[in-house]
Amino acid sequence: MLIFAYLLACFLVALNGRHRRFGVLGAMFLSLLITPILAFLVLWVTAPKPDPQPHQTEA
Repeated sequence: MLIFAYLLACFLVALNGRHRRFGVLGAMFLSLLITPILAFLVLWVTAPKPDPQPHQTEA
């Protein structure tokens, strides 16, 4: 049961990482490698993923 709770916490941290530079897989790997609490703190202090700029054509 404890392993299930740990994996669930890792998954929730990974979902939080979808708007960060790490992405979902990077956040999942990070939370598995270190604890989900520390991975959440790392994601919290990192910058969000930049929005893609639309390509402007000259008129």
